[in-house]
Amino acid sequence: MRKAEEMYNYCVQNDFGQGLSKKWGIKHFGVIEKNLLPDEKVLMAFIGLHNYESMTKHDGNYAYAITSKRVLMGQKKVIGENLKVVLL
Repeated sequence: MRKAEEMYNYCVQNDFGQGLSKKWGIKHFGVIEKNLLPDEKVLMAFIGLHNYESMTKHDGNYAYAITSKRVLMGQKKVIGENLKVVLL
């Protein structure tokens, strides 16, 4: 997978995330799509709450992608976006 819509559809088909609209899911995965390396492929994708401590204390929904080289976490905001990377 390399496209945001493919990653979102993978999540929906496999029940890897819930409670997020398609529009925002694709926006979050778009952050990941923009930051993929040319030879990098997404092996698994899911959506979840980041830094969850309680129902009212977390960093909101992020799109997660496990790739052939690293783990990417992306979040699109109304103004700006967040990307976190963990190298394998």
